[in-house]
Amino acid sequence: MWLPRDERRLLSGYYRAIGTIHTAKWYRVAALGPFLKSGRHRGTVPEYGDARQRSDDKTEYLQEYEKWLMKHLDETCRIEKANKHLSERGLIVLERHEHETDVVGISLTLDGYDLGRKVSGWLPRSGLWFEEYRNHWLWLIAACFGATIVSKLLESLW
Repeated sequence: MWLPRDERRLLSGYYRAIGTIHTAKWYRVAALGPFLKSGRHRGTVPEYGDARQRSDDKTEYLQEYEKWLMKHLDETCRIEKANKHLSERGLIVLERHEHETDVVGISLTLDGYDLGRKVSGWLPRSGLWFEEYRNHWLWLIAACFGATIVSKLLESLW
């Protein structure tokens, strides 16, 4: 199953951070932002109640703070939506904290663990991508252009 980018990156991050099935770990939604970034090492996300929990650096300049706030709200909204979709697909189990509004407990299901393992590596992820798009109409157009180029190349060689 090929997932949208945010869901795919979050599931990959959950696979790396949690590492087992049916074991819930608690996180602040705002702290899950590093999972959305591209790259192999997306950074570590502190669990809820961890002493390493980062405090967001609020600048004294209003314009910089406004940019940070808009980015933060956008990122939080993307994480909430991706978590909701992953939960509806049955890949993660999402629990809300009783007293904290921005704290969620996340545990991987067996399907979520397997798919998280696949989307964490480049080679298995490319296989999933090809499996999803192998019958796409764009391949037909690419094959026509490729055949034209190869025929012109062979014609010029002979």
